[in-house]
Amino acid sequence: MPNIASLLKQEISRIARKELRRETATLKKASGALCVNEKKADSFKRFTVEIEFCGVNPSLLAIVSNAEPYEDYAGDIAGFTVGEGEIDKAFSLELWTGLSGQACLPGQTGEASGYMLLPYVVAGVLGDVTIDGENAVTFSITGAATKGGNGWGVGPYEVVYDTTDPLTPVPAVLPTAIDPFDHLLLIDTSLAPPPIACDPTPVPVSGGVLAADETTTTRSTRKASDKALANA
Repeated sequence: MPNIASLLKQEISRIARKELRRETATLKKASGALCVNEKKADSFKRFTVEIEFCGVNPSLLAIVSNAEPYEDYAGDIAGFTVGEGEIDKAFSLELWTGLSGQACLPGQTGEASGYMLLPYVVAGVLGDVTIDGENAVTFSITGAATKGGNGWGVGPYEVVYDTTDPLTPVPAVLPTAIDPFDHLLLIDTSLAPPPIACDPTPVPVSGGVLAADETTTTRSTRKASDKALANA
């Protein structure tokens, strides 16, 4: 599956919302009194993912939604199209958030942050498109949802510091591979997000891939207030 890392500036409105399955068993006596009243354990199904984009990045939209890139005469991506039919795409999403009051590691120049990973997300549908004379064009993505069966492992990217030697921490991939049926990872990190880029770039293959039956191909980054990496 293609893989991108995107740094978004106020482009993510709702990242994930959980879906649970709840069941209750009740049985009444002839008098109407409860004979059985038991709540079964909740069963987690998935997170639904909604993303709002401020501005147009056709390459990014084509990875996380049913949009398809449209090329100009030079072969450069000039826009995108949206057609009907089944959506057969998937991506992963990495997000960095600030941590208030968190101390930095020795020699660290950037701020500490939280790192969130949704390792396997089924692509969504391009939703509302807002165009007016005063603000930028905005797009929303709905219907995306996490799925079990990821092959992320420890990941192909260095997202944390290896602090085996606290005096000389070095950038590293995740210390422990995530389970194929983990839908979310949330940890602290002191390592800064990757540099900003507008177009997708090749993804290194080391330690893990995004889905067990697919291959990673590209990654892109953009400026953000909350730093996010979407990997599809």
